[in-house]
Amino acid sequence: MVALFLFQAGSGVYLATRSDVRPINRFRTFQIASGIFLAVYLLGMNSAFVFARLDLGIDSDWALATAASSG
Repeated sequence: MVALFLFQAGSGVYLATRSDVRPINRFRTFQIASGIFLAVYLLGMNSAFVFARLDLGIDSDWALATAASSG
């Protein structure tokens, strides 16, 4: 799952930064900006779960993702 998230973020950044012959309009600008935002968001969330699992020893399951109470 982690590898898929990294692939999605990396391929999105690659596609957003490569040259294209299509003209830039508002929709394309919004599409590129939202793709870059999604890539940054996925990397941030992914790194938070990896940090919780490896460094803090917390189970990164549904309870962590939804901030469920521990009691």
